[in-house]
Amino acid sequence: MSVLTLDDLEVPSIVTPNFMEQHLLKPLYPLIQTRLSDVGVVITDRHSKIRYINRAFTKITGYNFKEIKGKNPRILQSGYHDNSFYQTMWQSIIRTGQWIGEVLDRRKDGNIYLESLHIIALKNDKEEVTGYIGIITDITEYEATESQTRCIEDS
Repeated sequence: MSVLTLDDLEVPSIVTPNFMEQHLLKPLYPLIQTRLSDVGVVITDRHSKIRYINRAFTKITGYNFKEIKGKNPRILQSGYHDNSFYQTMWQSIIRTGQWIGEVLDRRKDGNIYLESLHIIALKNDKEEVTGYIGIITDITEYEATESQTRCIEDS
């Protein structure tokens, strides 16, 4: 099985959204546009510096590419999770190559939102981490609806 990595793509030192769209996400583009238009994608280098975001990421977080390029995704941290939460998350990524869970993050405007987050380590043929891809979905409204439904059912 072939694994797609940033090294395989010969990514230039300054990665533009157009480069990522054309070379990494092009095969997924029809799916992203038609069925996953609300799914945010962020790609970082191995040092966790942001190199790509899609339009849905901007819609969810409020940050455009110029504002967030080169920054660490921790810029989104809300303060609701303690260090042990993030340590456990990164231990999982190091051990298994991925993490899936829910995170309370903060938008650019300061509002807190609940997201479903899937982080995947991108690796080269030598199994060295070359970057990370984060897939996020804002589930704030979904969780609020679920909570209301449970309250109604419990009444």
